[in-house]
Amino acid sequence: MSLKIYYSDRIEDLAAHLKDRLREERQSGDPFTFSQVVVPNTNIAKWLQIRVFAKEQALCALELMDFEGKAGIEARLKSFDISAEEIK
Repeated sequence: MSLKIYYSDRIEDLAAHLKDRLREERQSGDPFTFSQVVVPNTNIAKWLQIRVFAKEQALCALELMDFEGKAGIEARLKSFDISAEEIK
């Protein structure tokens, strides 16, 4: 399994990129594919749920994981091949 890290100084750009990537995945493959997205904290997860994905019914198979209060997330992340890309 691989993990792709996207980073930017603008949360809106990251959210738009995330929506586009998830939509592409849904259109090109199995509509029941489950996606996991790691966010830095619960505030960002809630913002994505309310502001970004509220109208995206096709993105229902999505898990937002945050680093706050999750002791096992470090172990889960260690099993991934990690790469990074800046979004501008």
